[in-house]
Amino acid sequence: MTQARARNLLWLALLLAAPVPFFLVVVGHVPVARLLQLLALTLTFIAVEGPAGALRTVVLLLVLQIALWAGVLRLVASLAAAAMQRAFGSAGLAAATMTAALLLVAAAATFPLYRTPFRSASLHATLLEVFE
Repeated sequence: MTQARARNLLWLALLLAAPVPFFLVVVGHVPVARLLQLLALTLTFIAVEGPAGALRTVVLLLVLQIALWAGVLRLVASLAAAAMQRAFGSAGLAAATMTAALLLVAAAATFPLYRTPFRSASLHATLLEVFE
């Protein structure tokens, strides 16, 4: 596995599972993938109902936050991939990358790491619950 592939895999795992703060009427901590889901739902609503009211502002806020956190997490993934390359060499990079990505997703699926005000059951959620 090359360092670029390791970076991309780590980045995708971070986009899926790393809790990042967001502001959208309320404040919470969710993965970037959830922000993408909210953006898709908002754009669908605009397509059906029209861009009335504050919907354009909501889209702008979501796009800015997604771009910010995607860039920050890309930098984190690049630094982590470089560190793993130095620590484990080319031979161990694939195993280290897969282990890190799986541990991140497993921890997010197991522990309530997210604070999402859009969930009616409770304020805190695991990875699977945050997409409800």
